[in-house]
Amino acid sequence: MSVGSGGNWPCSVEQIGEIETAVEYTKILANGAIVALNDAGASSAAFARWFGGEFQNIDSTDTHSEDNAQVSTGETIKTNHYDAVISQLRAPESGTVKWVDEGGLDLNRLVYACPTADDGLCASSEAAAVINAGDVGFKHLNAVVGADRRSGDLSYFVSGCIELEPQNKIKNAQNFAFFALDVMANPPSKSGI
Repeated sequence: MSVGSGGNWPCSVEQIGEIETAVEYTKILANGAIVALNDAGASSAAFARWFGGEFQNIDSTDTHSEDNAQVSTGETIKTNHYDAVISQLRAPESGTVKWVDEGGLDLNRLVYACPTADDGLCASSEAAAVINAGDVGFKHLNAVVGADRRSGDLSYFVSGCIELEPQNKIKNAQNFAFFALDVMANPPSKSGI
């Protein structure tokens, strides 16, 4: 859904087209991350860089470990984050609303809004955003990744994301994006190197 011409923050036909393109590119990046995780699991340099730890070839369920490079962690990331983007993130499909929360809270609905460039919401110079009870970005959306797997915003910049402690890397939304970009630019081999 999108906000229609009679509502606050309406989206034009051109803006809807840009959203559709962005969703498709996001799915391409998610698919690249899935392929990399299928090929190298948690053993790639990109995995260690963005999610932390040195690879352990075990299927551990130790949720207290600071070492995220485990078979189970790689599978969890693939299934609950990148597969979720492929299956749940969608462009405005049909219908319009007058405001983002029209009809009440619906944890499974995505509504796209297009505020004007001079709107206070755009003060940070973001080109696009999605709002989920105040959270911005698809890694924060219940409708995409589920409420129990939503990520936070601990850092946005490459250096800050790399320097996070392993337990925070796995919780930082931007690290998921950087991992997808990294493996698309430098695909790991099946051995993980």
